[in-house]
Amino acid sequence: MANYYDLRGPSTRLGWWPNGFGGPVQEGGPSANTPVLEYSSGGTDVKVHGTDLTVSHSPAGTFITAIVKKLTHGLVGTGATSFSFLVPDVQQLDPGQCVSIHAVGILAVHRGSGIHASGQLQTYTDVSLAGTAATIKMRD
Repeated sequence: MANYYDLRGPSTRLGWWPNGFGGPVQEGGPSANTPVLEYSSGGTDVKVHGTDLTVSHSPAGTFITAIVKKLTHGLVGTGATSFSFLVPDVQQLDPGQCVSIHAVGILAVHRGSGIHASGQLQTYTDVSLAGTAATIKMRD
């Protein structure tokens, strides 16, 4: 099973570590086996883990959602930006081996419930992703 995904799309780069970075654990960082997403797009560079990351498994693959930007402007619930993507399952990789994959991403801008206007609360931009899935040696 792959333990690292390197994906790119228009103006977007993702590093997905479904089983975390391994050790040693850095202060303020994720624990050794916690999933981590490194997201870079349009001047936003974040490392997402913990409660800002949701992982769901389905017959279609693994669906990951990360809060990549929080907007509060002093008010709770006034919006955020999330990035979600669906990656295929990848199995039977030897250590050091990688395979090409394609994935689908969705950038969602959440208007937030603190803004009192009717209409949809999210707007979406689809992002086509391509890259590799690999089994790499983790840090000790």
